[in-house]
Amino acid sequence: MIWSTAALFALLLVLTLGLGVTLRATFRWASPVALFCIWIFIFIFGDGIYTLIYQNFGPAEHYRFKVSDASLAYGVSLWAISLLFFMFGYYAIEKRKKSLPAIPKSRLQWGYSPLFLSLFFSLIISIFTILYVLVQGYSLGYNLAETISLRNHWFQDGGGFLLIFIQVFKFGVLVAALAVFRSKDRAKNRILIILILFALILDALTGSRSAIVYGFLLPLAMIYHVVKKPISSKKLVAVGIVLFLLVGVVYRTAVRDQFFERNEGEPINTILWENLGRMPELFWGGAEATSLDGTIDLIERMPEQLEFQHGKTHIAGVTAPIPRPFWPGKPLGGGNSVYTSSFYPEDYGEIRVEFSASFVGELYMNYGAIGVPVGSAVVGGASASLYQWGRRSDLNFLIAVVIISRMFSLWRGDLFNFIGQIVIQLLAIMLFLLIYSLIWLIMNRDGNFSLPIRKADKS
Repeated sequence: MIWSTAALFALLLVLTLGLGVTLRATFRWASPVALFCIWIFIFIFGDGIYTLIYQNFGPAEHYRFKVSDASLAYGVSLWAISLLFFMFGYYAIEKRKKSLPAIPKSRLQWGYSPLFLSLFFSLIISIFTILYVLVQGYSLGYNLAETISLRNHWFQDGGGFLLIFIQVFKFGVLVAALAVFRSKDRAKNRILIILILFALILDALTGSRSAIVYGFLLPLAMIYHVVKKPISSKKLVAVGIVLFLLVGVVYRTAVRDQFFERNEGEPINTILWENLGRMPELFWGGAEATSLDGTIDLIERMPEQLEFQHGKTHIAGVTAPIPRPFWPGKPLGGGNSVYTSSFYPEDYGEIRVEFSASFVGELYMNYGAIGVPVGSAVVGGASASLYQWGRRSDLNFLIAVVIISRMFSLWRGDLFNFIGQIVIQLLAIMLFLLIYSLIWLIMNRDGNFSLPIRKADKS
């Protein structure tokens, strides 16, 4: 496996270059380049080492194929090229300044009372929505864990609005964090901790691990890192390990693995200990980190078994926010959907379980190898623009960290799911700010309206 080893070494060099350039004198892990490098190191480089050692790949645990030296080397090389051109696009756009501008201050006063009343009403909305989902599951004969595990059934097609209502409180908590993290009032900080716990419970009841990690905890950490106090690399690694064990293993076992056919009749604690004992297979053996596997799979199958899509899955991604009642024939999915339904139709099924094509895999699926550097440079440039735009005000910053955190879903999956998730999250933020605006206007009819987050100065 000489070529595979060389490709992994090349990827490591690009990762070292990327982290060295972006971190510079300070640990700027919250930048898009640093986050992409960290993700690639874990999900691609780590999976590449695992694949090199065990000589197999596949999009799932029950689909494992022998890997060739050429395919592994090609797949790893495409990811190295993707990272290199992502950085090229990013630094071609990023303004050449020694440091990013601070979020501008404003003379506006903080509206704590309207803010926390808004959180209360949004919590009521989120609780009643999740109770509606749980009652629906109970009426069909499912218990709590089974209802949570069927998230694709509840939230697909027209069920997306349920996610907006469930997550409105969570994004209200992120708005509150922007205000409270700047406050030295210990009472407000304690209240914020309680609010964060409520948000995590609601996220856990959706059955989505990505909603917990990418949709809430990562944006919250980025807000804390920038607004309150920088989080060191050691703390970041420690928190990451704890989150992996709690969300990636314990929570996964509770809402997924115990319902697998092979685990039927097994007590949940037995399944949990088996999962803990299956490292690193549990993570890189087809259960979690499968982005490199999807890339290799597409390389080996296209265009012989499926013609290049020439942008079809990306068009499906861009048009994902269009409500299905207005377009009944709207595609059911993007790159992941085409990949799974074309090569693993028996797994696609009624609730449309999808395997990960990956960011690079979807580019290759549409345009061949040439699409990888071009698409990566475009996304890198867009990320730089978003990162700069996010420094103009608190509202911009909130939107930017929400989108940047969700880019993990883009790198791991496809454009269709990424855009769908972003639109739902932005609508949830807008709904919370609408609730806040109405409450503020009721409480301050004669006052000048202000959002709970700062606006940029005109200068």
